[in-house]
Amino acid sequence: MLFRPDIGFSTADVYAGLARKKSYSSKDWALKSVKSWESGNLPIEKFLHNDLEIPVFEKHRYFLPLFEQIKQQFGIHPRLSGSGSSCFALLPSGFDQVSHLKDLIINAWGDKSIIQTCEIIN
Repeated sequence: MLFRPDIGFSTADVYAGLARKKSYSSKDWALKSVKSWESGNLPIEKFLHNDLEIPVFEKHRYFLPLFEQIKQQFGIHPRLSGSGSSCFALLPSGFDQVSHLKDLIINAWGDKSIIQTCEIIN
């Protein structure tokens, strides 16, 4: 599922926030994570990571509460795509609560939020 609030972000501001914090993941950590995921020792939810979430969540405080609520209610780990152009959640096969998840997003971010279900094709 892809979803986003009806607001845009300045990519330059997001990257500037990351640079101010100097909170980049290390190359070693990234390589270890890739190897661990490829060997099946790291689930995809733990593998997916975006350093840009920190500055976006600090500036746009409505992200983290929704992400936490989605984790608690559905056991799904939503992520920020890039510098905030969209968010995504990998829904498990047979997930039958799509309408409830959409309602949660709309209740949190408003009815102008963009929500699209999609499928990953191998």
